[in-house]
Amino acid sequence: MVDYRLYLLTGDGHISGVREFRSENDEIAIREADILRQYAAAELWNRHRRIKVYRHSNEVGEPHTPAIVGRQDYPPSVHS
Repeated sequence: MVDYRLYLLTGDGHISGVREFRSENDEIAIREADILRQYAAAELWNRHRRIKVYRHSNEVGEPHTPAIVGRQDYPPSVHS
């Protein structure tokens, strides 16, 4: 099992909350994050790897297709 963090973001990109969970791999973690974020902007991280960025969905009830972002070498700052 691998540790993941889902950083929930405000409209201006600041962290509003963190959800920590364990998953077997990145693919399953992405599916879990899809549910946990509830259409909020978010970033999914595994240690120092940014797995996925979710943009905010303004449309209630409309599925959001998030963009997959390449590797980053730092997690977002919790002190921003």
